[in-house]
Amino acid sequence: MRQLKIFQTCPLESQKIKTCSVNMTSQKNAVVLFKKSEEKPVAYEMSGEVSRDSLVRFIRTFEMDLVTEYNRETSGKIFTALVTSHILLFTNKTADDFRELHGEFQSAAVEFRGKVLFVFVDTDETRNGRIFEVFHVREVDTPAVRIINLTDNVQYQMQADEVTAHNLRTFCWTYLDGKAKPKLDSEPIPENWDKGPVKELVGMNFERVVFNEDRNVFIMFYAPWSAACKKLLSVWEQLGKAFEDHASVVIGKIDSTANDVHTVLLERHPAFTFFPATSFQRIVTYTGERTLEAFVQFVENQVELAKEEKAKEDEEKRKQAIEESEGKEKEEL
Repeated sequence: MRQLKIFQTCPLESQKIKTCSVNMTSQKNAVVLFKKSEEKPVAYEMSGEVSRDSLVRFIRTFEMDLVTEYNRETSGKIFTALVTSHILLFTNKTADDFRELHGEFQSAAVEFRGKVLFVFVDTDETRNGRIFEVFHVREVDTPAVRIINLTDNVQYQMQADEVTAHNLRTFCWTYLDGKAKPKLDSEPIPENWDKGPVKELVGMNFERVVFNEDRNVFIMFYAPWSAACKKLLSVWEQLGKAFEDHASVVIGKIDSTANDVHTVLLERHPAFTFFPATSFQRIVTYTGERTLEAFVQFVENQVELAKEEKAKEDEEKRKQAIEESEGKEKEEL
């Protein structure tokens, strides 16, 4: 009767819990949790000594849906869950592929119940704006998958292009094994970041390099796990060598999955942005062909345009200086 007494003292606070019962046989004890949201009961077989803590953990774990949608009603329960590792799927609920994505997400969730809490966030819901800001997720980034550990608020980004059950399982196990790469505001600046033909930028030195009046800077924003990015990295290296001896041109790259760059709104990876050598922080997005010849032609054209724009800026500054000087002379008279 000891197990029954333990069970009777467990707090059942959730409104989603309908009834609970203990089934005792000569071979084993079983706890069955019945929920309003599920037609079939979820069975949990106790192994070893039954304790109050193990029963509470079981109830708190299985009162949550396999995949919980984030909203005002569920947010409190999500953030106070005993499972502090959460994986979030950001996607539009009205998207054509939503059923498929949600199905893949739910399929992966079965394996990690009690280890990782699976949460879906509807990007079409305006009231979810705050959570988008926390994870730096925009509509153009979706579908996106992140893991967050609520004990230290460290975020991780799934290193895959497609949201599949296989990729989700790999991501979760990589995280649980302590091998996932945290998503940071900036990686450390590499020791020889500016020695090669392609400069390796990170969040900490990005703006200092790209917003330079004396340098035209062309940057590739890449994801190291992206097949399209991997394919283009060799082309980008050739582009760097093509302009290696050009005093006013810098070719660079930045892993935008590990470095948050808030001054640039990116499309999906890879993305290419040109920063002209002008006084104003102007940005030119490249949308042409992804070939060495096309990249070279684009840079050469932009360099010429930047020269013309810089000449106009210098002329404006000269005129302004003359006007200010004449104004001072009049005041002195």
